[in-house]
Amino acid sequence: METGRERIMMTIVEAAARERDHASAWGGLVRRFAPYVHAVVVRAYRLPEPEAQDVFHEVFARTWERMDELRDDGALRACIATLARELAQEAQQKLAGDLDPPPTAMLRELDNALAVREAILHLPPMQREVVTRCCIDGQDHATIARALGVSVDTVATHLKRARRRLGEVVQHDASDVTPRTPRC
Repeated sequence: METGRERIMMTIVEAAARERDHASAWGGLVRRFAPYVHAVVVRAYRLPEPEAQDVFHEVFARTWERMDELRDDGALRACIATLARELAQEAQQKLAGDLDPPPTAMLRELDNALAVREAILHLPPMQREVVTRCCIDGQDHATIARALGVSVDTVATHLKRARRRLGEVVQHDASDVTPRTPRC
Protein backbone atom coordinates (compact mmCIF):
# COMPACT_ATOMS: atom_id res chain seq x y z
CA MET A 1 0.00 0.00 0.00
CA GLU A 2 1.30 3.42 -1.01
CA THR A 3 1.72 5.99 1.72
CA GLY A 4 1.09 9.71 1.37
CA ARG A 5 4.81 10.33 1.37
CA GLU A 6 5.36 7.82 -1.46
CA ARG A 7 2.61 9.47 -3.54
CA ILE A 8 4.25 12.87 -3.04
CA MET A 9 7.64 11.47 -4.04
CA MET A 10 6.15 9.85 -7.17
CA THR A 11 4.50 13.14 -8.11
CA ILE A 12 7.83 14.94 -7.77
CA VAL A 13 9.63 12.29 -9.82
CA GLU A 14 6.97 12.41 -12.56
CA ALA A 15 7.12 16.22 -12.69
CA ALA A 16 10.92 16.09 -12.97
CA ALA A 17 10.67 13.54 -15.80
CA ARG A 18 8.18 15.75 -17.69
CA GLU A 19 10.46 18.76 -17.23
CA ARG A 20 13.47 16.76 -18.48
CA ASP A 21 11.51 15.60 -21.55
CA HIS A 22 10.37 19.19 -22.18
CA ALA A 23 13.94 20.52 -22.00
CA SER A 24 15.19 17.73 -24.24
CA ALA A 25 12.51 18.43 -26.85
CA TRP A 26 13.27 22.16 -26.79
CA GLY A 27 17.00 21.51 -27.23
CA GLY A 28 16.31 19.10 -30.08
CA LEU A 29 14.12 21.63 -31.87
CA VAL A 30 16.74 24.35 -31.62
CA ARG A 31 19.64 22.06 -32.64
CA ARG A 32 17.68 20.77 -35.60
CA PHE A 33 16.67 24.12 -37.09
CA ALA A 34 19.24 26.61 -35.72
CA PRO A 35 21.55 26.53 -38.78
CA TYR A 36 18.64 27.31 -41.10
CA VAL A 37 17.18 30.12 -38.98
CA HIS A 38 20.62 31.63 -38.48
CA ALA A 39 21.33 31.54 -42.22
CA VAL A 40 18.02 33.21 -43.08
CA VAL A 41 18.42 35.90 -40.44
CA VAL A 42 22.13 36.65 -40.94
CA ARG A 43 22.96 35.67 -44.52
CA ALA A 44 19.71 36.45 -46.30
CA TYR A 45 18.38 39.41 -44.32
CA ARG A 46 21.77 40.68 -43.11
CA LEU A 47 20.58 41.56 -39.61
CA PRO A 48 23.17 42.82 -37.13
CA GLU A 49 23.93 40.60 -34.13
CA PRO A 50 21.48 42.00 -31.52
CA GLU A 51 18.51 41.98 -33.91
CA ALA A 52 19.52 38.60 -35.32
CA GLN A 53 19.54 37.10 -31.82
CA ASP A 54 16.13 38.59 -31.05
CA VAL A 55 14.62 37.16 -34.23
CA PHE A 56 16.34 33.81 -33.69
CA HIS A 57 14.88 33.43 -30.20
CA GLU A 58 11.45 34.69 -31.25
CA VAL A 59 11.23 32.14 -34.09
CA PHE A 60 11.80 29.27 -31.67
CA ALA A 61 9.58 30.69 -28.94
CA ARG A 62 6.64 31.12 -31.32
CA THR A 63 7.21 27.72 -32.89
CA TRP A 64 7.30 26.09 -29.46
CA GLU A 65 3.99 27.73 -28.56
CA ARG A 66 2.41 26.16 -31.65
CA MET A 67 3.97 22.69 -31.44
CA ASP A 68 0.66 21.00 -30.64
CA GLU A 69 -0.93 22.52 -33.75
CA LEU A 70 1.76 21.36 -36.17
CA ARG A 71 0.67 18.06 -37.68
CA ASP A 72 3.98 16.74 -39.06
CA ASP A 73 7.61 17.52 -39.90
CA GLY A 74 6.61 19.34 -43.08
CA ALA A 75 4.32 21.67 -41.16
CA LEU A 76 7.01 22.27 -38.54
CA ARG A 77 9.59 23.08 -41.22
CA ALA A 78 7.18 25.40 -43.04
CA CYS A 79 6.26 27.16 -39.80
CA ILE A 80 9.89 27.82 -38.94
CA ALA A 81 10.66 29.01 -42.47
CA THR A 82 7.68 31.37 -42.47
CA LEU A 83 8.44 32.78 -39.04
CA ALA A 84 12.13 33.23 -39.78
CA ARG A 85 11.41 35.19 -42.95
CA GLU A 86 8.57 37.30 -41.58
CA LEU A 87 10.33 38.22 -38.34
CA ALA A 88 13.62 38.94 -40.11
CA GLN A 89 11.85 41.13 -42.65
CA GLU A 90 10.09 43.06 -39.86
CA ALA A 91 13.39 43.58 -38.04
CA GLN A 92 15.10 44.66 -41.25
CA GLN A 93 12.36 47.21 -41.96
CA LYS A 94 12.58 48.64 -38.44
CA LEU A 95 16.32 49.10 -38.84
CA ALA A 96 16.57 50.70 -42.22
CA GLY A 97 13.15 51.25 -43.67
CA ASP A 98 12.51 49.74 -47.08
CA LEU A 99 15.48 47.55 -47.99
CA ASP A 100 15.43 45.20 -50.89
CA PRO A 101 14.34 41.72 -49.83
CA PRO A 102 16.93 38.99 -50.08
CA PRO A 103 17.26 37.34 -53.48
CA THR A 104 14.72 34.60 -54.04
CA ALA A 105 17.51 32.31 -55.21
CA MET A 106 19.29 32.66 -51.86
CA LEU A 107 16.14 31.80 -49.91
CA ARG A 108 15.50 28.84 -52.22
CA GLU A 109 19.09 27.67 -51.66
CA LEU A 110 18.60 27.85 -47.88
CA ASP A 111 15.29 25.99 -48.14
CA ASN A 112 16.96 23.28 -50.23
CA ALA A 113 19.78 22.99 -47.69
CA LEU A 114 17.21 22.55 -44.92
CA ALA A 115 15.33 19.95 -46.97
CA VAL A 116 18.54 17.97 -47.53
CA ARG A 117 19.53 18.25 -43.86
CA GLU A 118 16.08 17.00 -42.85
CA ALA A 119 16.18 14.22 -45.44
CA ILE A 120 19.53 13.03 -44.09
CA LEU A 121 17.82 12.46 -40.73
CA HIS A 122 15.40 10.06 -42.43
CA LEU A 123 17.96 7.98 -44.31
CA PRO A 124 18.60 4.43 -43.14
CA PRO A 125 21.31 4.47 -40.43
CA MET A 126 24.21 3.26 -42.59
CA GLN A 127 23.40 5.66 -45.44
CA ARG A 128 23.04 8.53 -42.96
CA GLU A 129 26.41 7.69 -41.42
CA VAL A 130 28.17 7.45 -44.79
CA VAL A 131 26.64 10.70 -46.11
CA THR A 132 27.48 12.56 -42.91
CA ARG A 133 31.07 11.34 -42.89
CA CYS A 134 31.61 11.95 -46.61
CA CYS A 135 29.60 15.05 -47.47
CA ILE A 136 29.59 16.90 -44.17
CA ASP A 137 32.80 15.77 -42.44
CA GLY A 138 34.77 15.47 -45.71
CA GLN A 139 36.13 11.97 -45.09
CA ASP A 140 37.25 9.87 -48.05
CA HIS A 141 35.78 6.45 -48.83
CA ALA A 142 38.74 4.51 -47.42
CA THR A 143 38.60 6.36 -44.09
CA ILE A 144 34.85 5.77 -43.82
CA ALA A 145 35.26 2.09 -44.70
CA ARG A 146 37.88 1.59 -41.96
CA ALA A 147 35.79 3.47 -39.39
CA LEU A 148 32.64 1.49 -40.15
CA GLY A 149 34.32 -1.86 -40.74
CA VAL A 150 33.01 -2.27 -44.28
CA SER A 151 34.55 -2.31 -47.75
CA VAL A 152 35.16 0.79 -49.86
CA ASP A 153 32.65 -0.62 -52.39
CA THR A 154 30.01 -0.84 -49.65
CA VAL A 155 30.65 2.79 -48.73
CA ALA A 156 30.30 3.79 -52.40
CA THR A 157 27.03 1.85 -52.70
CA HIS A 158 25.52 3.44 -49.59
CA LEU A 159 26.64 6.88 -50.74
CA LYS A 160 25.13 6.37 -54.19
CA ARG A 161 21.78 5.26 -52.72
CA ALA A 162 21.74 8.11 -50.24
CA ARG A 163 22.53 10.71 -52.90
CA ARG A 164 19.71 9.38 -55.07
CA ARG A 165 17.25 9.70 -52.17
CA LEU A 166 18.49 13.15 -51.27
CA GLY A 167 18.26 14.25 -54.92
CA GLU A 168 14.64 13.15 -55.01
CA VAL A 169 13.92 15.25 -51.93
CA VAL A 170 15.50 18.37 -53.40
CA GLN A 171 13.76 17.83 -56.72
CA HIS A 172 10.40 17.35 -54.95
CA ASP A 173 10.90 20.47 -52.82
CA ALA A 174 11.94 22.54 -55.83
CA SER A 175 8.77 21.57 -57.70
CA ASP A 176 6.54 22.22 -54.66
CA VAL A 177 5.38 25.77 -55.28
CA THR A 178 2.38 25.69 -52.96
CA PRO A 179 2.82 26.35 -49.25
CA ARG A 180 2.74 23.20 -47.14
CA THR A 181 0.95 24.80 -44.23
CA PRO A 182 -1.08 27.91 -43.61
CA ARG A 183 0.65 30.95 -42.19
CA CYS A 184 2.20 30.02 -38.87
